[in-house]
Parts: sequence; C-alpha cells; structure tokens
Amino acid sequence: AELIWLAGFIDGEGTIALKTNGESAKRGFNKQILPYVQIAGTNVKTVEYIHDLLDRWEIGHHITWFQSRKAEWKRAWMVSMIGFKRTSKILNLITEFLITKNEQAVEVSAYIQRRIDNEYKRAPYTQTDYDAFNRIKALNRKGSAETFTDYTPRLDDSSKMV
Repeated sequence: AELIWLAGFIDGEGTIALKTNGESAKRGFNKQILPYVQIAGTNVKTVEYIHDLLDRWEIGHHITWFQSRKAEWKRAWMVSMIGFKRTSKILNLITEFLITKNEQAVEVSAYIQRRIDNEYKRAPYTQTDYDAFNRIKALNRKGSAETFTDYTPRLDDSSKMV
C-alpha cells in the first residue's frame, strides 16, 4: 500500500526526468546527464512520511525547504533523489504503480541501464542518450498538445440543461 501511495503522490506532485549538471559545464567539462526523481509539497506530515518511507527502504534523498517570493504562499519542501543508484532504486519499486509518469519512469530506467551497461563513468554520451533526454523533457512539459472535449453541461438562459 505504501508503494502505491508514493507512486500516486509522485504521479501528481513529482517529476521523473533527466537533468544536466550545469556545474560541471561551468568548470569547462562536458555536462553530465543525471537521472532524478523529485517530489514537492507543502504539508509537513507528508514530507515526514515520505522521508520515513525512503529511510526504511534505504533510498538516499535530500529534503530542501523554500519560501516563495509571494508572501501568501505556504512554505514548501522538495524531496530529491538524484543519481543512478538512488533513482534506479526508487523507480524499481514504484514504476509498475505509476500511471501519469510511467512513460518517464520507463525511459529514465532504460537510460540508467544503458549507461551502466556501457560503463557510464567513462563512456561518452550517445545520440540515444540525447534523444532520451529530449523525449523525457517533452513528456514533462506543462500543458498538452492534445485536444480535450468539454463534457460540462451548459445551461441556457432559462437555466435548463442543454
């Protein structure tokens, strides 16, 4: 039940993706492409529960708290699992329960496996790696190119359903 709950929470409030490590690029090295899972929210009980789950499952993670520039917004937290081992461990547990972000999880897991199989610490990135990065980025874009049909009943001037 806990895995299903966490998968649902990540589906709604999380991100599964690949990111480039800009710090290495600033120092003159090639950018690294790192897998990650992040979850964000504002409820303290929720972040404590997620922290307890990840600790029990021995999944390394970082928790960051931040305050929005807008005073009326609540203080928020972000739980991050960045890197091959951490990301792989969480995705192996939850992927089968993901709905919204299942495609991203499968793609990130395939990227991790491909890099491990190619001794990822030494191997240069391939076009397949760059393509995976771009596919996941497109999947995570806000909004959608799909057209949705509005099935909301409308009322005419006489307040009768049309």
